[in-house]
Amino acid sequence: VCMFLVSVVYQSFTGFYPTYLVLEKGFSSELAALLYGGFFAVGIVLQLVSGSSGDLIGMRWTLMVSLAVATVGLSLLPFADRLSAIILLSWLLSAQLAYWPVVNAYTIEVMPDEMQGSGFGLVRTAYLLSASGGSVAVGWLGDAGMLDTAFFLLAVTAGAALVLCWFLPEP
Repeated sequence: VCMFLVSVVYQSFTGFYPTYLVLEKGFSSELAALLYGGFFAVGIVLQLVSGSSGDLIGMRWTLMVSLAVATVGLSLLPFADRLSAIILLSWLLSAQLAYWPVVNAYTIEVMPDEMQGSGFGLVRTAYLLSASGGSVAVGWLGDAGMLDTAFFLLAVTAGAALVLCWFLPEP
């Protein structure tokens, strides 16, 4: 369920972030593309850090920290107007990328050995496919002129995943 919820957030956010920056924040498409690229650049670094963090403080705590940071970023994004704030929030939102290496390792670790290959593949396919509906919902809200609302709903979704991660046992 956590993977599904975070996938809804990630797919929807990455599918619409440049559009959001242009339509809601009034940025040029070039600046939106630069901020979008910065999101991924910071995310690559955070992915590297998250693996070590998972080993150092535990997988569950690493998942919760990455989701907490992303949830804060998504919650504040509709209220931010200055470029400096949007840059900072783009970096915070990159914490979404730190979630995936740890949750994938976590999922494989808690699965029985005989299910790790096919079981993980089935889980991954199911949550990725079903989560793609989030992008449709964000697109619909965007067409209705409600992208800020859509991004706030993504923050609520990330927050729900954060609460659920609290109950995950440390493998």
